[in-house]
Amino acid sequence: MLDKKKNVGVPTRYLRNINVRWFGFDLNDLQEIKATIEDREKLSLRHGDVLVCEGGEPCRGAVWENNTEGLIYQKALHRIRLKGNIQSKWLVYNLRVDADNKRLDSLFTGTTIKHLTGKSIAK
Repeated sequence: MLDKKKNVGVPTRYLRNINVRWFGFDLNDLQEIKATIEDREKLSLRHGDVLVCEGGEPCRGAVWENNTEGLIYQKALHRIRLKGNIQSKWLVYNLRVDADNKRLDSLFTGTTIKHLTGKSIAK
């Protein structure tokens, strides 16, 4: 995001870690970054996507049910698109229960600031 060579495209609003709450989103303070068409496609949001925080409060997540067009997400978030019969809300409720019960702690990296890597979340 801070690499000026990569900072090209059109101004695009994006979700940050701070915008994701358990079971919902705070869209009051959205920032903008320049994004190419490819970036916008790669980082797009669809109804039913689950967004999960990588850091701060790892695993904090919510289901995207908003119809806001042209919004993308920051790399400090993981987007999960479920396949099959798994329901997005079920996943987020399970993440909350497992986070509260410390069952996910073994997936975090870091000692002072914990992070959930993409590799860990794939497990």
